[in-house]
Amino acid sequence: LEHVHRAVQAAIAVGCSGIIISDGIRNGEAYLMSIEEMAKRIYTARRAAEECGVPIVIIAQTDTFLHEKKGHSPLNDVAERAGIYFQAGADCIQVANTQHIHVVETVVQNIDGPVAIRISIATKTDMNAYREAGVRCINVGSSMLRSLLGNLRLKADELLTFGQFSHLDRAVSVEELENLIRHKKQDDPSTSDAAEV
Repeated sequence: LEHVHRAVQAAIAVGCSGIIISDGIRNGEAYLMSIEEMAKRIYTARRAAEECGVPIVIIAQTDTFLHEKKGHSPLNDVAERAGIYFQAGADCIQVANTQHIHVVETVVQNIDGPVAIRISIATKTDMNAYREAGVRCINVGSSMLRSLLGNLRLKADELLTFGQFSHLDRAVSVEELENLIRHKKQDDPSTSDAAEV
């Protein structure tokens, strides 16, 4: 649990105001950690944040729908885990693999507390529908970055194949880019052209 403590305090040190802790293990073998182990991690994360004096948001993700047990209802398992995770110090429960609106509605009804969902690459996002279903947090995660990289790869393929690429009319202008960088430096006093090490 010491690595959880260090990771949370390191995240806070660089300015993070929230963290996500998952009960899914993916180190070569996909499975769910025990409820007790996950609860200890959440509790450790909460104590680490309190030591820093920062009221971060802890989102506990459960991968129950990704690792369904035979003879068990994933909804019942999610509800059980959610209750214990909230007691351990989680502020919100994120249930992986539940982007379909009907599944989201059922999950929200079965969890006594705030629910988050994570947008995946295959999800057709409807923020209004999620809000009406009772979702309190929508996690974009790496989706935006993956979308940008996909478009970058498309442009590279066009350039290599045809010697040109289209849609420069949608590109951010050089002036706008410079303004964004300038404002970033003004907003963050610690930002400088050179770092002292």
